[in-house]
Amino acid sequence: MNLLTRILLAIGGVAVVGALAFIIYNQHQISVQQAAIQTQVVAQQQLANNITRSMAEWTTKADLQKFADANSVNLQTIQDNLNKLGASVDAINVVTTTSTGQVLTNQGSTGTIKNPNAPPPDTVTCDGKQIPCPNADPYGYQANEQVYALNEKFGTLSVPFGSVTFNAAQATPWSENIPPRTYKNTITLGTDENQRIYPYNTLSVSVNGKDYPLPITTAQFQQIYPAPKFTFWNPRLYLGLDGGLDLTAMTGTAGPSINLQIMSYGKFKNQPDFSILQVGAGFDMVNKRPNFLLTPAAYNVGQHIPLMNNLYIGPAIGFDTAGHWSVLGSLTVGL
Repeated sequence: MNLLTRILLAIGGVAVVGALAFIIYNQHQISVQQAAIQTQVVAQQQLANNITRSMAEWTTKADLQKFADANSVNLQTIQDNLNKLGASVDAINVVTTTSTGQVLTNQGSTGTIKNPNAPPPDTVTCDGKQIPCPNADPYGYQANEQVYALNEKFGTLSVPFGSVTFNAAQATPWSENIPPRTYKNTITLGTDENQRIYPYNTLSVSVNGKDYPLPITTAQFQQIYPAPKFTFWNPRLYLGLDGGLDLTAMTGTAGPSINLQIMSYGKFKNQPDFSILQVGAGFDMVNKRPNFLLTPAAYNVGQHIPLMNNLYIGPAIGFDTAGHWSVLGSLTVGL
């Protein structure tokens, strides 16, 4: 078997092993994603000081679009703006609060305002004297404008909304006074090691300079489950230890190396599942020669090992300064 045949067989073997590993990995990731979406739901929780943790759940990109449509969120407009920042929509948080409906009848005024333009009482002549007519305004509506305060109820909380007045001495008797209202929704975000986000919400309204914290009825948060993807330019340095077979001399070879990652594939850019196209230089300790290495793809086994997260293994092809080709196994650690 000549050298070229050996090299081609080695490259073909590396490609087949890599393709099979990638297919198995992808199927595993799909099953993990579906299991997480179906089971990992964090319930809404009411904390002290009117802080509410949203119900948080993983979702798919398609379901997030449905969630946005259901809540009248124009995702396309947001994404168009994010494209300018090199970012993407990953999650949506929707918070609602519901006031308590009120139907009131036969309510008395909550205040009165003296009417300076109230007409004088009518009089009649009796025995040569002017005496008041029978009282046509027993409740003093012409003498006093009637004021009725409006409040918005949130359970036991009463938030001023405004007031209306009625002036019976005028042809157009109604007036209203609704002060400006400022609504504020504050969202505090927590993120775990797997980039899952946990939102904590407070909602308040400010009227006449006073803040009223509002109870939150529902708080729902949906985040796209991080799916693996290719990053075509993700440079990162790795220290390696490589060992294998010199195909030219049919002898063993082993030594340290330093490698530069070109691409990656995985859920997280800084900790990819696959490091792709590592090119490097090393030293063959067996044959005492420098060599150059190409690692087509290396899998991050460190994510499955406690206290580690960036240990990669994969096949590599080497070429040394004597013109010898080799096929190796590569063990690299990200810097």
